[in-house]
Amino acid sequence: MDEEEFKIEKKKRSRISEVSWKSNLKSQIDNEKAVEEMIALEGKMSYADKLITDTLMTKNNLEASIYGTRDKLSGDWKAFALDSENSSTLDLLQ
Repeated sequence: MDEEEFKIEKKKRSRISEVSWKSNLKSQIDNEKAVEEMIALEGKMSYADKLITDTLMTKNNLEASIYGTRDKLSGDWKAFALDSENSSTLDLLQ
């Protein structure tokens, strides 16, 4: 006698509620001057974010260049530089 497996699937229940809300923003931006001020403020914030991102990328690139130069001076370029030049350059890159 073969026994059949029965799986009971639970149905997900969801509750939908009506939420009433009122926007006060429309009354604040009815005039064109307020809209222009908000757009200018958004532009300033966007520029500040871009400046921070660019600064961090530049710092990261500089750090990568310093590490790369240090590795090359202690490896591939060691034969082409005098010991005094090599040590002074490595001291600068610390």
